Amino acid sequence: MLRKVFVNRYNELQSLNKTCEKPGFEFIVLTGRRRIGKTRLLQEFSKSKKPLFLMCAERKWQYNLDKFNETIAEYFQIPSPHFSSFKECFKYVTDQTKGNKIIIIDEFSYLIKNKEILGEFQSIVDEILQEKDATLVLSGSAVSMMKKQVLGHKSPLYGRTTQQLNLQPLTFSNILKWFPDVSIVDAIKIYGVCDGIPKYLEFFQGKNVEKEITNNFFNPDTFLFREPKLLLEEELREPETYFQILEAMSLGYTKTVEIANYSYMEAKNIVSYLSILRDLGFVKKEKSLLSKKRKRGAYSIRDNFF
Repeated sequence: MLRKVFVNRYNELQSLNKTCEKPGFEFIVLTGRRRIGKTRLLQEFSKSKKPLFLMCAERKWQYNLDKFNETIAEYFQIPSPHFSSFKECFKYVTDQTKGNKIIIIDEFSYLIKNKEILGEFQSIVDEILQEKDATLVLSGSAVSMMKKQVLGHKSPLYGRTTQQLNLQPLTFSNILKWFPDVSIVDAIKIYGVCDGIPKYLEFFQGKNVEKEITNNFFNPDTFLFREPKLLLEEELREPETYFQILEAMSLGYTKTVEIANYSYMEAKNIVSYLSILRDLGFVKKEKSLLSKKRKRGAYSIRDNFF
């Protein structure tokens, strides 16, 4: 049974609240790897705000547009409208409500798999929301996609955000808050396999930690056993290449050339792959303070879970 707890995130909640209290239009982009708690954060934020909240599904954009129509109907207590575009939806919402309008679209990365959606949202921001007292929050788990297509300089939405939040894993001190009755040793064991990812912590009760680790990580039928492979397959276009790179690091290969050789790649071609793994928080690069060649460094797996 999952044990759901909400700890920390005080700074993020405070930041979201302060931004929403400002007059005029605010455009917030929330990013972070899957399972890190973005949806839960937005749900906690929504408790006192009552925003229009759309959770996108990994389906065609028309399906999510229909969901938005249904969300509008429920929010305004009206029969379901049949708006044919997101722009029509936003126009109706802003015309109907007074005061600060808060619209949250979670898992926006599913929606922008259709490239035309970004252009439509540029039009929504520039023509509908810009002069309104409104807050738009876009959240997405596909970190590389969100950075490139929403925040990147080639994105139609580039330069329009007023706040960017990148949600990080919980710290070790938060593990002690999550499991107030466990010993320091058991807390270290949990953190050592789950890192600070809330979704993974939900699978632990903290009563018999070593048995829980065995049951969760060494049973092929469990969520945590399958998770690393699924996570890379969902996030990346060439998961098999990233598997090979991570395997190289796990075997002690730390230099770019060593990792490239093990992964059957040229060193010049592997840099972009390593950069993406660093952006996702799975890998880190450390540089020697004494080395004259400061561009070089050692790569290793950063994430305890991986």
